[in-house]
Amino acid sequence: MWFELFNNGTSTTPLDNFGLLNSDYSPKPAFAAFQQESLHGDQLKGPCGNFAAPVIKILRPTPGQSYSGALTIAVAASSPANGVREITIQLSRHSRVHFVSKRFPTTFRGSISWQAAKSIKLGPHTIKVIVTDKLGNVSKLAIRVVHMQGPLRQPLAQ
Repeated sequence: MWFELFNNGTSTTPLDNFGLLNSDYSPKPAFAAFQQESLHGDQLKGPCGNFAAPVIKILRPTPGQSYSGALTIAVAASSPANGVREITIQLSRHSRVHFVSKRFPTTFRGSISWQAAKSIKLGPHTIKVIVTDKLGNVSKLAIRVVHMQGPLRQPLAQ
């Protein structure tokens, strides 16, 4: 696919200069590449990008953890080849928190003290984490936690 066959005269506007040929019809380097592709097809082998999904680690809470009151949620995501763009934590059907990085670090962290966790119904709940890297590769991870009433008691030592 190409944008235009030839450049539009002597214009300096970028969109007027994306042709395969100069305005005098002399070929640009892109013309040779297009010609080779047209005659011989795609000669490249292997994937044309890094499609490895980011790795998610939920630091807090632990799967199956019981809680009462506010719930601390901490997540780390890594994508060494591409860098992490965004972490989304879906707390309930209607509540999400987004952490966005403009610099695409290889490891990115986000944490919140979810105050609304105090008032959701008692019982099990799912926390979903969605991570997107710089190239748009996506990973998802979910854990269940249990909202208990009142302060949690530690088991008695025997």
